[in-house]
Amino acid sequence: MEQTEMTQRMTSFYRTAYENSINVMNTIQEQTEKMVHLSLNQSPWLPEQSKNLVNTWIASYKKGCDDFKAAAEVQYKKYETMFNPEDKINPMETVKKTKSI
Repeated sequence: MEQTEMTQRMTSFYRTAYENSINVMNTIQEQTEKMVHLSLNQSPWLPEQSKNLVNTWIASYKKGCDDFKAAAEVQYKKYETMFNPEDKINPMETVKKTKSI
């Protein structure tokens, strides 16, 4: 097995594991958010400022998760283009050409 193919398979495995982990994290976050909203709505003694604070926390968490997912997606795409088999460019040939110049 070529190193490029092995690297692509490893990257594919890591990406799949990452996506599954993100999906689990999103599911847990959504369920927790529902429970928090139910608790907040059933607590009339809780001031409105506290409810707004919790909603701000939830929004900040979602934004952080979205930013993390976007950054990871960009890095995976960069990594995949580095090891794209369709390029058919041998990095060692490039190094040899550079050294001979």
